[in-house]
Amino acid sequence: MTTDEAFQRLAAAHQSHRFAQGYIFAGPVQTSGANLAVRILQVLFCDSGDGCGRCVNCNKIEQRTHPDVLWVEPQKRSRIISIDQIRKLQVRMAQTSLEGGWKCAVLVGADRLGPEASNAFLKTLEEPTPNTVFLLLSENPQLMLTTIRSRCQMISLDGSTHLPEAVERELLDILLDPDVAAVQAARGRFTGSFALSEALTGMLKQIKDGIENQEADRSDSDDVESDVIKARASVRYREIRSGIMRSMGLWYRDIMVLACHGDEASVHYQDFLPQIRALAARSNVANSVRRVRVVEHMHEQMERNLQEGVVFDSGVPLLQIA
Repeated sequence: MTTDEAFQRLAAAHQSHRFAQGYIFAGPVQTSGANLAVRILQVLFCDSGDGCGRCVNCNKIEQRTHPDVLWVEPQKRSRIISIDQIRKLQVRMAQTSLEGGWKCAVLVGADRLGPEASNAFLKTLEEPTPNTVFLLLSENPQLMLTTIRSRCQMISLDGSTHLPEAVERELLDILLDPDVAAVQAARGRFTGSFALSEALTGMLKQIKDGIENQEADRSDSDDVESDVIKARASVRYREIRSGIMRSMGLWYRDIMVLACHGDEASVHYQDFLPQIRALAARSNVANSVRRVRVVEHMHEQMERNLQEGVVFDSGVPLLQIA
């Protein structure tokens, strides 16, 4: 659902006193997820009770400085939410609200909870204190403990497959033909599956370097620790990378749909329908299904911190269409 639809649903639950103890916002962490978290927190803490966005409390929520809202993000080189962070969360949530109302913890990238942290957080969910809400933002909720997911309401947000237009265009150029002149010039001259693997790896490296430079420049004037800067850059990069892998999945799904003689109206990339028809004509059902699964497997491997180049080198040869 859209962020607006999700917000209306949560606001209605609040008004009818049916607000859950925990929610998982499944979608882009730093965009849809964070925006929804801020909007619903403003409703909970607003001076007028409607999330006006102008009062003192709404401004504190926007600036992430409200004393009764704890934002928890992956830190340090491991890029995980550590057991120490969850212990601090437990202490804070067990205390009385500083302003006499709600207490809330927002876990940014909740799928990055380490094993110990996951088990500790689960206990917090199982033994909640009154007027406590947990908002878990995750691009990959399937990586979280099943028991954590079962104790939270899942809200799937639109945008988890959306990419900046320039990134998606480059990805589709590579998938259509990794040996086109533009890709040769940008990535070097390669052939066959190596061309596709090297082009994809090079694109991700360029994106990662750009994000890291942006975060460093943005933090130059602030007193921000280097580990925090790296963690923020890592979250943004993982979002883009997940979007790329999901877009790849849609591309090969489109080929599978037409290889199975499915309805062309269900093709996601309608602007590339002639190219997808041609690729589907050179494929068969079994190989088309396999390609979709290969992309899903590559995405899972990356989320488990395998190097992108290694993942592409092993998986991309299985995506080739003769």
